[in-house]
Amino acid sequence: MTGRPQSFNELYRRVDVTTRTRYNAAQRLQSHHRFSQWVVTLVSVALIAIPLFQAMNVPLKRSPQLLNSVEVFLAVLVLAYSLLLGNENYSGKSEKMLNCGLELGRLSRRIYPHLDKPHQEDLYKELSEEYHDILEKFENHDPIDYEVYRINNPSIYYKNKATHVIAWLVVKFKYILGYWHYIGVTLGVIFAILYIFAF
Repeated sequence: MTGRPQSFNELYRRVDVTTRTRYNAAQRLQSHHRFSQWVVTLVSVALIAIPLFQAMNVPLKRSPQLLNSVEVFLAVLVLAYSLLLGNENYSGKSEKMLNCGLELGRLSRRIYPHLDKPHQEDLYKELSEEYHDILEKFENHDPIDYEVYRINNPSIYYKNKATHVIAWLVVKFKYILGYWHYIGVTLGVIFAILYIFAF
């Protein structure tokens, strides 16, 4: 079908794409929340371990001055990292994205019975306005969330397997790159611990 009767189909498609993208955003933000908690815990454990080993008179090859410097650095790192992650509020943003997805899902179920049916201008306008009202209530997702949706639906967006594989690799690299600071801090703390406690 072509023309105005397809307007409900197009609206349904937009709502469905946005719903799935918001779910991707919720999952990504929840992952950030979990990683941030683990990294802060790791740094905190390292901060406790150094004075604990000193109190237990464990022989260490590093000077007390160096150990004290590392302790101060880790304390500042925990404070700064906690403040930065607190400002990001990944858990709260994830919940909002999930709520947005749920509202859009309910809207899509209202639109679905009207697919390929005669056009109803008043109803279409009402549902379209509801869609935009939902979007205005919530923060927008990041571009990476839509890119993840695209690579998860290759039959719609990619002409052949090769372009899909290339896009998949690019998106996965960009996705992982968003977690670079967790990887950097984790490796830095592990290296510092190994350097201090190496016998």
